[in-house]
Amino acid sequence: MLLAANVPAQAGMDALRQQAENFAGREVVFDPRLTVPDCIGGYAFAWSGPRSSALAASCPPTGWRIILPLQAAALTIRRGQTVRVEAAGQGFRVGADVIAEGRSDSNGNITVRNSRSGRSFSAVAGPDGQMILPGSADQP
Repeated sequence: MLLAANVPAQAGMDALRQQAENFAGREVVFDPRLTVPDCIGGYAFAWSGPRSSALAASCPPTGWRIILPLQAAALTIRRGQTVRVEAAGQGFRVGADVIAEGRSDSNGNITVRNSRSGRSFSAVAGPDGQMILPGSADQP
């Protein structure tokens, strides 16, 4: 997905930050030493990195481009915690309450157990904190 945002020519880093965070829906990490060139035609944004962990910002008229890391989500799931896992596909969405069998790793992966069937399986914490099944249509 690519989105062009109108940013005034003299806006610089503050405007780029605001537009990037509006696109991403969360905080973008900027190096304070960064000098951001003006982009008369407006900046464009696209998701980048594994599980949409970064944002590619570019100025199409000049070819200028940078990858901006997104602020990591503060979500930590602990052993014994009850969470909701969902899976979705074309035309359907199902969910179940599950119990975490361990602690989520730095990528959000965790083994969970269905509280009704007792079956264990892997799930992934999405950037919004929602748990999803690997391979689900909702997986980033």
